Amino acid sequence: MKQLNHVLVSALIMFSLVIGCPCTQSQGTYNLNFGAIRNAVVFLYLRDDSGSLLAAGTGFLMGAPLKGDPHRIYVFLVTARHIADPAWDGCRAVNGTWRAVFNKADYDPQRDSTGTVELAFTNQGPNRLVWHYPKDESVDIAVAMINWDDVESNHVANVPMGVANLPTKEDLAKMDSGSAVASAGLLLGASGSQRNYPIFKFGYISSIPSEKIPSKCCPDCTVQMQTEWMVAASLVGGNSGSPIFCAPSLVSLPNQLTRAVLLGVQSTSFEGTDVAGMAPVSYLIDILRDWNLPDVDLSPAIPSSPDTVAAPTAGHPESNARPASLSPPH
Repeated sequence: MKQLNHVLVSALIMFSLVIGCPCTQSQGTYNLNFGAIRNAVVFLYLRDDSGSLLAAGTGFLMGAPLKGDPHRIYVFLVTARHIADPAWDGCRAVNGTWRAVFNKADYDPQRDSTGTVELAFTNQGPNRLVWHYPKDESVDIAVAMINWDDVESNHVANVPMGVANLPTKEDLAKMDSGSAVASAGLLLGASGSQRNYPIFKFGYISSIPSEKIPSKCCPDCTVQMQTEWMVAASLVGGNSGSPIFCAPSLVSLPNQLTRAVLLGVQSTSFEGTDVAGMAPVSYLIDILRDWNLPDVDLSPAIPSSPDTVAAPTAGHPESNARPASLSPPH
């Protein structure tokens, strides 16, 4: 994860993840569907030229249905731009092949040597990733469409979260310093060797600055001004690209958002503190809308049914519902 200039510390000092089922009241303090969040998170790696697998960060899956057929969906992989495009903010580029690691749906520890599936994504061919970024160059978000039929053919346990988990303007207006948040992502050395175990972290919104924040990818890198919400949470390397959700309490409070929605993508951290930066979700929504995908339904208020999520594809829409230039060919 990138780190923000330490000198700013003194100055700046997820959800009814409605994915088809209501959050239960038995999961502790927060009204979150932890299982749905875990299933949406994948871990990202680079297989370098020497064959070594290098941890790059975290990503998460989001699905948007077709207006004409809600049981058919576009599936997106979302992460931080500095992971997908290291040159964007001066991070040192590593040559290699993208690998996304998913959990197996039918893992049997008595039979299988591993409970994960490693899928390669390349710059060309059937599994190529075409990253889309915000028009605002200061925002650390990247989105690519993936061929969900090919992913599902590997019998993965992961399921995309629905766009019903995106916030409305009214939802975001209720967010302020002190609002509780939760993230889930890769923690180096503690996220499992046989399975992916997204590590949850909890905190609060610290500040919603109206100006850009200076950021440096490395001590010798150039300072770059970035658009961030500040959160008080101990987020570290490997967490970059994690989804961050509002985390409403099980106890109803005045003016509190009662449903958990996606607030942004983990981006930066202040070195030596528990303050981190989050790229705001509004820019992710802008990317999806500006993409102009045929017949896509991006209404955050749409209902989400168990069928849409449990069986997220009934014929992949990219085969006949969107321009081939936006996706890998079959």
